Amino acid sequence: MFSVRATNGGGLSGPVTRSTFVAAPKTLGDAANRISFEIAAAGVAANGEDAATWPAEKASALADFLDRMLPVLTDLYGPPATAYTVRLVRDLRYSTSAVYVSSTDEIHAGDNVTYQLLTHELVHAFRRDQILSSGPQWQFDPTLSGFEEGFAQAVSYEAMTEFARRNPSFGLTQLVYQSSNEWDYDFQNVPELRTRDFWSDSGGMLLYWTRYEMAAAAIAKIAREHPGFHRAFNAEYFRRLNLEPQRILSRAFVADVVAAVAPTIEGRTAARWIDAQYVFDCADHAGRKVWLSTQHYPAPADYFIFNRIYFYETFSNGSEWAHPNESGGWDYYRLNGSPGSAALRTSGGSVVWQAPLRISPTDNPPLYSGFGNDDVNLTTQATNLPWPGGDASRFVTGLLPFDLYRLTVQFTAGTTVTTEAWRVIGAPLRNATGVFGGVVGANGGTITLTHRNHPAEPPVPVVNGVFHATPSWAGIPHPATSSVDSDPGVVDVTYVDAAGMTYTDVRVIGMGSSHGNQTFLFDVTRMAAGTPPSGPPAAPPAPPAVSGPKATLFFPVTPCRIFDTRSASGPSAAAPALAAGAARVLDVRGRCGLPASAVALSTNVTVTNPAAAGSVVLYPGDGPAPLASTVAFRAGQTRANNALLKLAADASGTLGIANGAPGAAHIIVDVNGYFE
Repeated sequence: MFSVRATNGGGLSGPVTRSTFVAAPKTLGDAANRISFEIAAAGVAANGEDAATWPAEKASALADFLDRMLPVLTDLYGPPATAYTVRLVRDLRYSTSAVYVSSTDEIHAGDNVTYQLLTHELVHAFRRDQILSSGPQWQFDPTLSGFEEGFAQAVSYEAMTEFARRNPSFGLTQLVYQSSNEWDYDFQNVPELRTRDFWSDSGGMLLYWTRYEMAAAAIAKIAREHPGFHRAFNAEYFRRLNLEPQRILSRAFVADVVAAVAPTIEGRTAARWIDAQYVFDCADHAGRKVWLSTQHYPAPADYFIFNRIYFYETFSNGSEWAHPNESGGWDYYRLNGSPGSAALRTSGGSVVWQAPLRISPTDNPPLYSGFGNDDVNLTTQATNLPWPGGDASRFVTGLLPFDLYRLTVQFTAGTTVTTEAWRVIGAPLRNATGVFGGVVGANGGTITLTHRNHPAEPPVPVVNGVFHATPSWAGIPHPATSSVDSDPGVVDVTYVDAAGMTYTDVRVIGMGSSHGNQTFLFDVTRMAAGTPPSGPPAAPPAPPAVSGPKATLFFPVTPCRIFDTRSASGPSAAAPALAAGAARVLDVRGRCGLPASAVALSTNVTVTNPAAAGSVVLYPGDGPAPLASTVAFRAGQTRANNALLKLAADASGTLGIANGAPGAAHIIVDVNGYFE
């Protein structure tokens, strides 16, 4: 998190400087900008008084980390807003947390601060006083917290993973970092994430932790579909602020910057996709609500879904904790003791379990006494014993029928508040690997999940609204850890119901759970609907004009590899690897059955085994290489991106490929359609 308010400096004079200060330029995001750091010579005690700074050994370790992390962040996030020095202050008011204070250019951290949390605050510091959640005088404006905190958390995870790769001898016990809600994102994207006050529950419901992780997962989705997104966003953001220094930030402005560098996300326009992510809706939503703090737990032999249930209220001031009253005092959370009920239904509507609920504790004195809760837990295990134990009446056990269950929870305190949640559980998920999920509104049929970096997989059946698949891109042993992962990337989804009606969607995935699982939840009312295969053929799509004023038509083809620089012979031969800074012109005529009349291609471009970080760009073979990149990558990484590629206008049927990295890279181009 960050703050723009001035704080007690605590005698922070005489800093120990580890980097050279560079005079701040006038242009935000200038390529020469760098952040320096210094460790303050004095700290702040828990009572706000002066205190000693960190012991020499601790200060040295922090300085060593910062020396190594700042170049990683610069590569990932681009140059900072200005060149300046950020001061790291030992502040014992933050036992396990930290805060970036933009008004004083300081990061305050406690003794137990983690390297990931410190990196999170450094990400805030890269924007300095241009942090997204701010007002015209750079005073805190919480309505953009979902974006700013999402960037800070997502970039910190990606930076820590890259830091571990670059510094294997540093001694990190964790080598891979990502949002804990990445793999079950569809089930956690709920209206209760909406709030004007990101931290208002003060940790009492753990709701703000879910907000952090969901915001991180959302930003990470954009970055995986659009490599280089973090740098590109900052570059466009700073460019616009340089043109309009007095601009007042708004949600619409930030969404427009996202759209400029990532026009589509998960098959939707950026604007529509952002609106569908509740964590980016940081406006007032007053009223009483039910929050399910949910943990999906794929244990070695069984599957558990723990639902801790809170009945709470968002007050008119945006807080979920307290609001001022007419007497000059505060009214606190007063819903402890509220009665309620829960019911679990199958996809067919049959009730398989129901029980009364009550928010505990039942006493509620005038003073704030914390958030009470109740539980409804689901498990394939026959009993709640021997693990995890607890109140047996709070467990729905023996859920072996594989189904899309609907959990309905309601509480009454004057008015009745009801919430519903979909849950996927059943015997196939015992010790499950691979991918599983549900389709709300499903009527039999099949679902196909096609990872754009892998060969097509066969469809799997959808029964009782649920499916389970074991594609080649899930459950892969990680080379550096003991876990198994999914291959991060973009997955195209096609659901065909029992009547033959086709629905499509897109999901961007990360590495999944520690078991390599990915979970999905689709709703046919929100998927793109097609026509049944037995109906009349659909008209070809109308793509963007790619060859002058003449109209173009799109023709799909069976996915086919037209170039592979790893191959020295065969139909896709294009060896050797593209050297550092080199460009090559390739002829597509006669490959993959492409006609001579083709003017552009719909492709998937993959870069694999690059010797250094950088980017490649593909362009018409009769023209110069543009500045924009097609795929950005890091050393040793395999990255892919979808691209519409114009062919040479001189009818030579050629594509140009330029490698902007300072090392060789292999390039693979797969075609799935063409325009003429």
